[in-house]
Amino acid sequence: MRSYWLKIIVGACAVFLVGFAGVTVIRKSKDKIRSIAESSDPVSLPLAFLPFTLDGVKAGTFKGIRLDRDAPKSLNGITLRISLADSADAARRREWTPSSGTPLLPSLPGSPQPEILDEVRLSKSFR
Repeated sequence: MRSYWLKIIVGACAVFLVGFAGVTVIRKSKDKIRSIAESSDPVSLPLAFLPFTLDGVKAGTFKGIRLDRDAPKSLNGITLRISLADSADAARRREWTPSSGTPLLPSLPGSPQPEILDEVRLSKSFR
């Protein structure tokens, strides 16, 4: 009988601790989201397994996106981080130039790179 009550007390404590931890995580997450929304800092979002295509051919994958802001409700620009595949056609990559004027592949042709990372910045007034 004694072990029966001990199991009940331990189970009740475990339920209380799990519930209390869950409420704390939810409150801290809500506060973090509110502080991000009310600040003018850039917002970075990781992206995984999203294909990057040029003219219908997969040229790599997106690694992340950054939303650049100067005020909480004002968007200045978007920066895309792209991991280019080795198999992507280098000539086609050199032809593509984003509106910022910087080429997508600024490295030297034929340079050995296991993973080519590049950033593309798109700036426009989004107001």
